[in-house]
Amino acid sequence: MNVIAENKQALPQTGNGKWLALAALMVAQFMVVIDIVGLNVALPSIQRSLHFSNSSLEWVMSAYQIAFGGCLLLGGRIADLFGRKRMFLIGAAAFATTSLLCGLAPTALSLILFRVIQGLAAAILSPTSLSSVTRMFPEGRERNIALGIWGAVFGAGGAIGSLLSGLITTTLGWQWFFFLNLPLGFFALLIGPKLLPADPIAEKRQGFDIAGAATVSLGSGLLLYALSTASGSGWNWNVFLLLAAALILWVSFILIQRNASFPLVPKAVIRIATMQVGVVIGILAGSYHFSMFFLLTLYMQDVLHLSAIQTSLGYLAAALPTIVCANLSSRFIRRFGVKSVLVAGQLLVMLSLFYLSRMHVDGTYMYDLFPALLVGGIGWGLLFPSINIMSFSRVEKSQTGSAAGIITMSEQLGGAIGLTLAATVAASRAADYARTHSGFAIHTPEAMTAGFSGTFQLTAALALLGFLLSILLIPSRREEQK
Repeated sequence: MNVIAENKQALPQTGNGKWLALAALMVAQFMVVIDIVGLNVALPSIQRSLHFSNSSLEWVMSAYQIAFGGCLLLGGRIADLFGRKRMFLIGAAAFATTSLLCGLAPTALSLILFRVIQGLAAAILSPTSLSSVTRMFPEGRERNIALGIWGAVFGAGGAIGSLLSGLITTTLGWQWFFFLNLPLGFFALLIGPKLLPADPIAEKRQGFDIAGAATVSLGSGLLLYALSTASGSGWNWNVFLLLAAALILWVSFILIQRNASFPLVPKAVIRIATMQVGVVIGILAGSYHFSMFFLLTLYMQDVLHLSAIQTSLGYLAAALPTIVCANLSSRFIRRFGVKSVLVAGQLLVMLSLFYLSRMHVDGTYMYDLFPALLVGGIGWGLLFPSINIMSFSRVEKSQTGSAAGIITMSEQLGGAIGLTLAATVAASRAADYARTHSGFAIHTPEAMTAGFSGTFQLTAALALLGFLLSILLIPSRREEQK
């Protein structure tokens, strides 16, 4: 036979085995998420230790994000072609190893290099983990529960990562934030070989779209690099040239996909209406999720003068309800339908962002931030699981890796766009405030607060757009049953 048939060993033998395998997948995803957002708190310590310049410090984050976001589609497709279990174990081992190297990095350049490799490992690990979840659990109640747990990790991982980063950096040193991935990676590698499903691999392998992989990875990497450059040094001709090059590569990728015998992104996946909506909503949700953490961290530390640990603890107001509601989301979806839950999540996130847009320089955490974080946490807990459940509802098992790469990339790309918009608008609004108010420089708390407030108005408007698109584009339960 050309294809190795699935057999009884393809899934864990017991229900407990399946859920323990899910725990290994969630631990792997948690590593990926905390290394995207959580490291922000440790950056000042890293700068002092390895003598980073102010201009080069941002590359500790950007190097990881560019490699990760640029290769997600490639990582998802590799999982489909060469086996999710095999690629999960390779990704987990590579991620843990590069985390050790990051912690031991002796120079600034070596840390940036190791972060690039770590991002490449994450680009394999993240879509492979998500596609494995959808493969282990058949569509319905169990999958919804599993994707709810996945949504909890994604939605709350940044807040928990920031908390861990603050505590570990203050007590043990920034290196131990990377060393934290070693026991987590060991757990994933211990459980994975025994309990993850061994999906079939074709003996007669399909062709691999090398040209498509090269153009989309380079195009995505250049796009993320351009956005990172714009957020750090502003919009200039170098940024526009990078964006033009990224656009050319993306157009080339689309043309290649039309004629490829074995396209990197299967046509059957991108033609699924719920997947198309999931990508749009994912880009928008990623934009205001990432920018919210970026803006609030600056506001709490530079305006409210909270310490790194106080800032990290402050995020628990969002993290805890995110975890609780994400785990309850499957029940809500079973009762009310995925559209109702997703729209409710969008509404709560939008209200949270509108509330934050009224922040002022003499604000307090309990009055100006806590209510918004609480409401927003509930919204994130409903929103992210719903996006995944909707997006994967009609995807074939053999193509879940590609689908996972698409959805994860949409959220990552949205995050990069959101961060760039946040940095640009905040700086512009702060400059406008300083120009129209004598005696206030751009870096004074008053000017910075004006910038943050204006940016939250923009993110709230994007959330409103997401809310309206969710109502208009997602079919209701009754329409799905027709």
